[in-house]
Amino acid sequence: MQGNKGWGKDFILMVIGQIISLFGNSILRFVLSLYVLDTTHSATIFGGILAISMIPSVVLSPIGGILSDRINRRNIMVGLDFITSALILGFAVLLKVSHPILLIGTVMIILGCIQAFYQPSVQASIPSLVDEEHLMAANGMVAQVSALASLFGPIVGGFLYAFVDMTWILVISTVCFFISAVMECFIKIPFVKKDRTQGILQMVIGDTKEAIHFLKDEQPILFKMLFIIAALNLFLSALLAVGLPYILNETLQLGSQYYGFAQAALAIGSIAGAILAGIVSKKVSMNKSYVFLFVACMGILPIAIGSHLTEIPIVAYVFIIIGELVCIMFATLFNVFGQTFVQTRTPNELMGKIMAFVMAIATCAYPLGQAMYGVLFDVLKNQVWLVILIGAVLSLLVSVAAQMNLRKLKESGATI
Repeated sequence: MQGNKGWGKDFILMVIGQIISLFGNSILRFVLSLYVLDTTHSATIFGGILAISMIPSVVLSPIGGILSDRINRRNIMVGLDFITSALILGFAVLLKVSHPILLIGTVMIILGCIQAFYQPSVQASIPSLVDEEHLMAANGMVAQVSALASLFGPIVGGFLYAFVDMTWILVISTVCFFISAVMECFIKIPFVKKDRTQGILQMVIGDTKEAIHFLKDEQPILFKMLFIIAALNLFLSALLAVGLPYILNETLQLGSQYYGFAQAALAIGSIAGAILAGIVSKKVSMNKSYVFLFVACMGILPIAIGSHLTEIPIVAYVFIIIGELVCIMFATLFNVFGQTFVQTRTPNELMGKIMAFVMAIATCAYPLGQAMYGVLFDVLKNQVWLVILIGAVLSLLVSVAAQMNLRKLKESGATI
């Protein structure tokens, strides 16, 4: 494996750039989603916009992975951060003269496209910047810094949304992406340019076939696991994405600051899960990691209880915070295990396309889940707790399927 031994300056620079970039992204996504919900009071529109913004990421991620194997990954990250900075600045100018909901939908779609090309480059770069001994810890660190940005982003975003004009919030996000791009200019990521003897379309088709062949024929257990994770995103992740803001803002009628702290609690759970991954990685093998999913699903139950306690919103809020902490902590723990498992079994020359294909399959059901829950919350607005319980039961059934599939790892003798 190529790259610096231990923690090199290039890995540290990438991590710092991620913190700054994700901080701006966290503020932006929080404020835009809250603005849509406050303006329309419709879970259907809210869930629909979230779903539509996810589609480009699902469709284009495999192409982003292919490009990350053929173009210098640092250049991809730098270029896309500069583009994002310019996009948000343009959005700030147009916000005063255009239909806000339509404009927000358009911007979120473009951001989804950018994310589809950006994230595969980041994930594929990690094995090139640290050795295999530090790979699990490196993935955990990336998850932690992402969670830290998510921790402070919503807190700052919640207070800014309550007291500051939207234009200034957009300016802050613009500056964050610009600083991130400048920092990433100094990263050195090992790259060997491949000769291109095919057209773009043939290259995309050929590389996609190569990724499918590798996963289906050489890693069949992992291939099946991708569809299980897609089902979890359909029933669990989408439930949290649409359900939390709707319950807090519409059902319990709490302010943006409460939603900001709820988002921060999600980040705290992510940090705890990433830290826990480094602690338990030597004690728990991948074939036992399904336990994390069961515990994550159990975390939905306090959220269901909280959504039913509409007469005492503060008590309900406490139940919801506890539930989301449990959900995200153990979901992050499983995610770090899974990502490391993929990386340790994928050759570096295939890393970008494989990671992108994994992301695309795993998240393909996410937009459908967001749209589905948006409609359900509107139809059952007086029985929100019932929607939460339905999501919990379906998520548990998917976790059972994960248990059955991961048992095969032990039979094959595979370990992380």
